[in-house]
Amino acid sequence: MVTPTELPGQVAGTPDAGLVVRALAFVRARGIGAELPAGESVLSHAMLRILDGLRVDDAARAAACLFPVAAYVPDCEADIEADFGEEVARLVKGVRQLLRIGAIAVTQAEAQEAGKNEGEARHEQVEALRKMLLAFAQDIRVVLVRLASRLQTLRWLAQAKRAPLPGVARETLDIYAPLANRLGIWQMKWELEDLAFRFEQPDTYKRIARLLDEKRIEREGYIASAIERLQAELAEAGI
Repeated sequence: MVTPTELPGQVAGTPDAGLVVRALAFVRARGIGAELPAGESVLSHAMLRILDGLRVDDAARAAACLFPVAAYVPDCEADIEADFGEEVARLVKGVRQLLRIGAIAVTQAEAQEAGKNEGEARHEQVEALRKMLLAFAQDIRVVLVRLASRLQTLRWLAQAKRAPLPGVARETLDIYAPLANRLGIWQMKWELEDLAFRFEQPDTYKRIARLLDEKRIEREGYIASAIERLQAELAEAGI
């Protein structure tokens, strides 16, 4: 988990490190102690390590630090624009709008499923939401920040051994993992699926993990045996 003490050191070598450091200071001054719905602190949710892997610019990194605190501080978006400029403020606004649209769409999908075949209704609603999210986010950085935010939340929940809010795991499997796949971010897609499945189907996840572990032990034993045979044959041949 990314912690407040780790964050400043992570950005020291970036091209515009000052922008991200200022964003962290802004959050610390206004949001320290505030918690996101999952229970994670606003500051620890800055998710800079994930965004490092996506190679986003520092405006997006600053927006990732700033958007959670906007939910807790009145008129915060105006302060963000004044302190960080129009580009960062636009990204913060875009991520927050994406959060609201996602929540509304999932609620509508659940309501409409009641009157239709479950599989058909879910497929139609999810596909519509994926297209809407991509169409809405004219700046792809908004989508990347949102994906990183969801991944950071799931990582934190897994490490803290806390259950996500209802619907978060299913939403991740239906919406965010496929979005990451469509954008070609396959490592993120795999991790989103893995973490969400762990929460959505914990018993099945544990069973699969146990089987994989047994296979791993079996493979390691086979490799060790093969190495011993090879070493013996090499020694016999004087090599």
